[in-house]
Amino acid sequence: MQRPLGSYVVHHWRHGEIPVIDRGDWSPLADGGSPPPSANDAVGWHLMRIPLHDPRLLQQGRSKYSLEFCWESGGHRLDAIRVSLKGADGSLIAADEHLGSTGLANVNNRYFLDLSSQETWERVMAALPEEATQPHQSSAACKKGLWLEAQVRCHGGNESSGAVLWRKEGSALAASKPVTAVVIGAGQRGTGYSEYALDFPHLLKIVAVADPREAKRETMQKLHSLDDSSLFSSWEELIACEKKVADIALIATPDRVHCAPAIAMAKKGYHILLEKPMAVTEEDCQAIVEAVEEAGVMFAVCHVLRYTPCNRKIKDILTSGQIGDVVNISHTEPVGFWHFAHSYVRGNWKQEATSSSSLMAKCCHDIDLIRYWMGLPCSSLSSLGSLNHFRPEKQPPAAGGAKRCVQCPLQDSCQFSAKSIYLEPAQRGLRHWPVSVLVDGEVDIEGVTTAVREGPYGQCVYHCDNDVCDNQIVTMEFEDNRSASLTMIAFTQSICQRETKIYGTKGELTCRGGEEIAVFDFETRTRKEYGPFQPPLQTRVQGHGGADFYLVDAFVSAVSYSDPSLIRTGPQDALASHLLVFRAEQARKQQTVVSGR
Repeated sequence: MQRPLGSYVVHHWRHGEIPVIDRGDWSPLADGGSPPPSANDAVGWHLMRIPLHDPRLLQQGRSKYSLEFCWESGGHRLDAIRVSLKGADGSLIAADEHLGSTGLANVNNRYFLDLSSQETWERVMAALPEEATQPHQSSAACKKGLWLEAQVRCHGGNESSGAVLWRKEGSALAASKPVTAVVIGAGQRGTGYSEYALDFPHLLKIVAVADPREAKRETMQKLHSLDDSSLFSSWEELIACEKKVADIALIATPDRVHCAPAIAMAKKGYHILLEKPMAVTEEDCQAIVEAVEEAGVMFAVCHVLRYTPCNRKIKDILTSGQIGDVVNISHTEPVGFWHFAHSYVRGNWKQEATSSSSLMAKCCHDIDLIRYWMGLPCSSLSSLGSLNHFRPEKQPPAAGGAKRCVQCPLQDSCQFSAKSIYLEPAQRGLRHWPVSVLVDGEVDIEGVTTAVREGPYGQCVYHCDNDVCDNQIVTMEFEDNRSASLTMIAFTQSICQRETKIYGTKGELTCRGGEEIAVFDFETRTRKEYGPFQPPLQTRVQGHGGADFYLVDAFVSAVSYSDPSLIRTGPQDALASHLLVFRAEQARKQQTVVSGR
């Protein structure tokens, strides 16, 4: 769904997030609206009530607007809809309804309330508080004045998306079509993000892929029904196309190959969704930000943790002052014993020279999350960390100096054995991560066995030429004498089930695993719980507990509606978080305290 030119989004919702406040029977409008067409259609209606609090329409010389209600039902048929605009006191300003599949005001599931008549527009202005009709007033003032109510019934389900927009009189209505994207780097992350298009083809379409591995290109070709002309062996080959072929460039190349394609695609006019980290040097990060800002394209780094309902709720609680002033944040990233061995000892991120530090590769979005929650500039940092365990001298003597797991007498008992991490799960039928990383093409037991015998994932973890930290602590001091600490630790049972404690002057917040939040109030001595926060339904994009879905959904929405405010990790914000990671590594290596500025 493309946002019409000259319009302003005032509310949007996505799959599973419909702002439903009531369910049940059809309720007549204030002006005695028509009854439903049959008794059966009287059940299952969803009533939405949406505050219209965008003051921008009042700053455009009081131009007249139409109110547009957009509904994307994801392939389900919209049986009927009734839309009304009301004042804060419940007074009816305008209304329209459509029963059945036709309606004069229905254009591709877009429903309009025509507010252009002088009489109707005067009722709109009269419904607003006096102070809200003045330019540059806060949205809170407008929120009290106008509400949109919509009753909808969607045959076959209610998984939908949509938006409410003010459309300036005389603006053009753009065609409804999905956002398009090219995928540069079709590994685990690039392929995973792209699966959003398989679940929601009316919102996103993958039109090309660039990857040097033929097997990866073929996999993407099958997933997204691409023709041969849409397959490229490199991003350079893709960008050599005379014209831009998509709206978005989804870049998920290896960490050290982020900068060049990001800059080139931005200059070509692509909106950029870039896997974290942004880049592995401060200079490259700065160059990317300069390029996207100069090109005027939308840009987001995949700091997925900011997008989860749980972490957004934590931010809301802190902003509300529920636990008073935040004094300290204590955050732990438990990587998981076998996950660390897979990714940071045997895998792509095992050496800083070929990738980046483990803090950058694994925890740059944890640093970003702490910044997001704290909401203040960081003034100083220090850090301690080391490669404690995965070294040759730590190999158990009983291993006999074996270099590969299949040669080791401890392969049946070692906690890091490739047999238990890859072979046995593959024999039980597992074909997803981490087993899928071992082979480029279709995953089968023969390919996994060969990879364990001959490839890097079958090496003994004590003989892998790895050098990144397996444990690290970062301490940060923020303005107003507030502090935070991040602990990254390899040796844990849980896999990336982050643990957070936030200490405030009025209460304490605890969150484990991103599933539930508990707040203890010092004044009332009571405990309040929020959650559980479940991963999104109806999608296969479930990485990071569903955070991957919320990230891609937000970016697609931003491009679709031309609304960069939907992006939570834009260029300057992402750059500030990356700079803190660089400063933390400087502090660790120099064994000193460094400035966070």
